[in-house]
Amino acid sequence: MNLAQKVCEHVNALPEPAVQEVLDFIEFLTNRLAQTKKYADASQTADNRWPDIILSFEGVPDMPPFEQDRAHLLSPSEDPLT
Repeated sequence: MNLAQKVCEHVNALPEPAVQEVLDFIEFLTNRLAQTKKYADASQTADNRWPDIILSFEGVPDMPPFEQDRAHLLSPSEDPLT
């Protein structure tokens, strides 16, 4: 007797409300496995990476780079709040 037959025997012995719960749980597992497979497949394909428009973004042209003022920052020992 295989596993599916054993499950069927147990389900056949259950009252109707319990059979409905088993069915709900099976549908939940099926949906969860489908979602997991969907996300796993999506992460393995190169087509689902960041869109080219996002990758090509170079910032706002009139905004200075953050690092340009780094030399003007106080060292931790000169910081009055420490």
